[in-house]
Amino acid sequence: MTQTVIGWVNLAKLATITATSSDDALPPENMVNEIGSASTAWQTAAGVTNATLTFTFDDPGLPIRTIGLFRTNLTAQAQITATITLDSVETWTETLAGPAVGYGQVVFITAEAENADSLTIEIDDPSNPDAFLNVPLVFIGDAWLPTYSIAPSSADTWAPEVNRLITRGGQLYQTQLANPRALAFEFGAVDRDEAHTAAREINRLAALGLNVLVIPDGDGDYVKYEAVFGTITNCRPFGYLPGASGTRTWGATVTERL
Repeated sequence: MTQTVIGWVNLAKLATITATSSDDALPPENMVNEIGSASTAWQTAAGVTNATLTFTFDDPGLPIRTIGLFRTNLTAQAQITATITLDSVETWTETLAGPAVGYGQVVFITAEAENADSLTIEIDDPSNPDAFLNVPLVFIGDAWLPTYSIAPSSADTWAPEVNRLITRGGQLYQTQLANPRALAFEFGAVDRDEAHTAAREINRLAALGLNVLVIPDGDGDYVKYEAVFGTITNCRPFGYLPGASGTRTWGATVTERL
């Protein structure tokens, strides 16, 4: 059985962020913008491939269920350790390997919501060929675990933007401009209360262009492949299922933010 996980309130935006190393032009605060470009990221100084980020929350005790780094230059050999602290006591920690090649993301999901005063993320990537760490986007926050996960009719794909030039002789010259991942997800059923507190709120915020984290199966073995952090579009109207329960139907598309 799958368990969909969706987060949209990014607590990193409500934190003071420090880093043990930063390029002067690429401070850690850059990670809370909505653009996933390496040129607007946090980046360590040249030659530094081990660094720790610390997020100290303005409102202590906030719940955390998901932690993610996105669009990074980290290698598959990297080690990333996230640690939650509450009342000066470390209450949760986990270490994950680096991203799958071509995906650039690392995602933590806690077993239960963990209240936090601060969060540290230590990154160790000594074999990184760039000889620095670059992290454009971060998400830290609670999550909606819907009573009914997304339907089998949901589908994901790569959505490349490509320039194609065909000469008079028929030769093809193709240049990839971008290649975001996209997930068109459908909910065959949404609990009535969740439709108002979660799904409709995501719908309402979609037009603002805020990034949303959608994980089709948070219990699965392929979270770092399947998670998509990006904008929500193509929001479906809320439908009704037969019966008196008030259960709704809904869907949308999330496209990776580049």
